[in-house]
Amino acid sequence: LALRRRNRRRSPHMETAHLLAQLVRFGFKTIAFCKVRKVCEIVLERAQEMLRKSKWKRDRECIGRMKSYRAGYQLEQRRRIEKELFGGRLSGVVATSALELGIDVGSLDASLHLGFPGSVSSFFQQAGRCGRGKADSLTILVGYGSPLDQYVVQNPESTVFGKAFPSAVVDPENPFILKKHVLCASFEDPIRLSRDALYFGGMLPGVVQDMEEKGWLRRFHLPGGAASGAAGQEPLFRCNAAVRWEKELRQAHASQHQKNNFRGAYNHPLPGSGPLTSATPADSRASDASLGSLPGRAGASRAEEAEARANIQDVALEQVRSPAFDVALRNINEKEYQVIFKDTGEVIDHVDEGRAFFEVYPGATYLQQGLRYVVTYLDIHDLVAYVERCDPPYYTSQADHREVTVTHIFPPAKTGAWLPDGARGDTKTTTAVRARHGRVMVTTSVFAYHKISLKTGNVLETVPLHLPPPIQMQTKAFWVDIPPWVQLECRKRERDFKGGVHGAAHVLAAVTPLRLLCDRHADLATEDLATECPNVKENVRRPSRILVYESQKGGLGVSMMGSLIMPELISLAVSVVKSCPCANEDGLGCPECIQSTSCPEYNEVLDKEAALLILECMKKILTSNS
Repeated sequence: LALRRRNRRRSPHMETAHLLAQLVRFGFKTIAFCKVRKVCEIVLERAQEMLRKSKWKRDRECIGRMKSYRAGYQLEQRRRIEKELFGGRLSGVVATSALELGIDVGSLDASLHLGFPGSVSSFFQQAGRCGRGKADSLTILVGYGSPLDQYVVQNPESTVFGKAFPSAVVDPENPFILKKHVLCASFEDPIRLSRDALYFGGMLPGVVQDMEEKGWLRRFHLPGGAASGAAGQEPLFRCNAAVRWEKELRQAHASQHQKNNFRGAYNHPLPGSGPLTSATPADSRASDASLGSLPGRAGASRAEEAEARANIQDVALEQVRSPAFDVALRNINEKEYQVIFKDTGEVIDHVDEGRAFFEVYPGATYLQQGLRYVVTYLDIHDLVAYVERCDPPYYTSQADHREVTVTHIFPPAKTGAWLPDGARGDTKTTTAVRARHGRVMVTTSVFAYHKISLKTGNVLETVPLHLPPPIQMQTKAFWVDIPPWVQLECRKRERDFKGGVHGAAHVLAAVTPLRLLCDRHADLATEDLATECPNVKENVRRPSRILVYESQKGGLGVSMMGSLIMPELISLAVSVVKSCPCANEDGLGCPECIQSTSCPEYNEVLDKEAALLILECMKKILTSNS
């Protein structure tokens, strides 16, 4: 759904809430898909508010038959909502992709999609939730003002209908994922390096060695075998049956703050609120000290190790739980924060560790099933956030800053040799321009949050935060270096080069999901891709490059494929910027071209003309040899 009346369109959230309320009040069972948990709660709250203001009693009765469904809820709460949905007692559900797969939601009449899901396959999967059998159904896509959504809305034939599904990408050598795969596989069948390297890749020997040193795996030889290294007696590795996987998995992926032995709690009491009613969970680190004496660990004696290896055939019987039960399927981060209602001590939600500083920082507003809370207390060691019921006239949004440092460059994927007229062939100006990919370190610091008015959208107040040291994450990225002559060309035209690079990176990240299976969410805490975003006040000289990095630890495999199809992505980005008719005096563009709703710097440093110039030059460079 795209309304082309500029500056007159309502928020996509309000449009979706309005459609949901109207469909429900007329008796159509509807499911509304949103990309982000917080948006689910906002849409539900707005839809219920619209029905609450109706003069008709039957409309107000629909409020109790509308609920949200997403990851993070307690298992019992999710099962209760599923039962109500299957039984036909719910008329409207606002859900994330948690209801996209694996659950038969029964007969529904309509589906709403707030934002393009990120891939054609995901869109059809969501739309297939309604209209089962021969019954007719209605599917409505409400597009954000992002380049991706607007391009899809304006070009449905070339992007959705009659178009091949985008290529799936995966990085099987992501160390944060590979270790868990090896651990689960070794529980079912011992790992043999010469055999299993074919399935797990070249990183398997190093990963197995690291896991053995940590006590995750145990080395043994077949009965009657000779010493290690003898012909035909290759060592095997099986998961350590004595390890408590719940703690071991979490210890292995401890946060940067715990690695620095940082411990602290942050209090943000509401006016008139009393002390916490629930005791902070006890320190669990003392119990971990006993793990040092378990077989296979550094503190174990040789006798204990020999006894454990002698009984290796009975390991599966000793292991109460397979490690697969403690490996998260949806997230790389195993750790979660508990969101606890202060008045009752009830756990009302769970938040992934990677999202905590974006959602449950002290003072943040928090939505759950249409109810509004405020975070009053955060303990980063015990992973607890306490909330109180409150209805402030504002919502909150974090202010953060990110730095991206390239730590390793993989072999180049492609080269280009095109040069502008008049450019000389010396090495200072004609260094080969390549699409590259490599490892990067992303450092994120949340330093404040904004209170934003619910009525006007204006920032009422900016509150500083004093959270622990910045979070560091190792991941992968793909980029292309910009030759110096492009920067000179921008100066000749009196355009902002830094703003152009910033805008070009936004567009490149936005169009990547059209060719690769990934998502560019409207929330920087949950997106698959992100970009370098300069701050208007910074004086640090940034490298001249258009860089997109993966927001998940270790990377998902998008970077390598992105570098291979960089010319196609750049060409698509040029088309998006050229097709946008916006024209404003400040040259900042609009959300349909170079702006991004997930930009941590709020799109303050942008230049549309410079972005188009840079993209066109890079298109010529990268496609010259094709």
